[in-house]
Amino acid sequence: MKQVLHAFLGLIALAGGTAALAQEAPPPKVAVYNFKDPQGSNQAATLKDMITTAIINTGKFTVISRDLESAEAEAALSAAGKTTRGRAGAKPKAESFDFSIEGSITSVQGATQVDNAMEGVKIPIIGSLGGCAKQVVSISIDVVIKNIATQETPYAAPLTRREETKCSRSGEQVDVPFLMRSIANQLARDFSLKIYPITVIAVQPDGGMVFDYGSSVLPAGTFINVYGPGQEIASKGKLLTVDGPLLGRVQITNANAETARGVFESTPLGQIEVGATGSIDANQQPAKKTKGRR
Repeated sequence: MKQVLHAFLGLIALAGGTAALAQEAPPPKVAVYNFKDPQGSNQAATLKDMITTAIINTGKFTVISRDLESAEAEAALSAAGKTTRGRAGAKPKAESFDFSIEGSITSVQGATQVDNAMEGVKIPIIGSLGGCAKQVVSISIDVVIKNIATQETPYAAPLTRREETKCSRSGEQVDVPFLMRSIANQLARDFSLKIYPITVIAVQPDGGMVFDYGSSVLPAGTFINVYGPGQEIASKGKLLTVDGPLLGRVQITNANAETARGVFESTPLGQIEVGATGSIDANQQPAKKTKGRR
């Protein structure tokens, strides 16, 4: 009789666990629209693809690529009955999503600077003898991310990357795709952290912590500040969460695609628990060690 009862209770527990998994909310859908390219740099499609990949790699969102420049343009087409996919004569239906990403490539600049070794001055074109040349490239974009349900803007920023090669006679070139990918990665990281703060999901016996972001956001070597439980405060009709007390500075030691592990850089200021949150430290240099008194 006891065996039957145990089996019955086990089935109830299993069913409850399955139901909980089934009720787990799906990841938000993000629509990435075509970037405007008023300068005609021909980099808009590449940038859009890189942003799509970067957001997917955060592991927090489902990404939908849209062949339009904005959500407003899609809404207008939908109202005109021009967004239907599938069989002819089907009722128009726009695919729903939670966030939209729209933007523009505002500047792409490149120049070659030559250092004339004989005169000690820089000139804008190659042509001097005995000198060296370097390439300088900068890319700037403006991006806006909207919450479709509330029409709020959780993220909007101008992003710029600049790179230059070493001065040499070999004609070394800036890796422009790498430059663009770094912009895409920053956008995806900053947006994702606005929606989902870094969270401790496990505390290990040796004091190590496991975080809910992988190497795309928390690569090995990253320093983050970890805080205790936060406090919710009502402000202007909104519920804001304020960071709790600082527990210490953590360095990520290793990471995979889904999670990262870190350890405190020095003695923690408090007890670390699952649910503690973190933020990437603006200073990514190791703390200076102070010499003890003699």
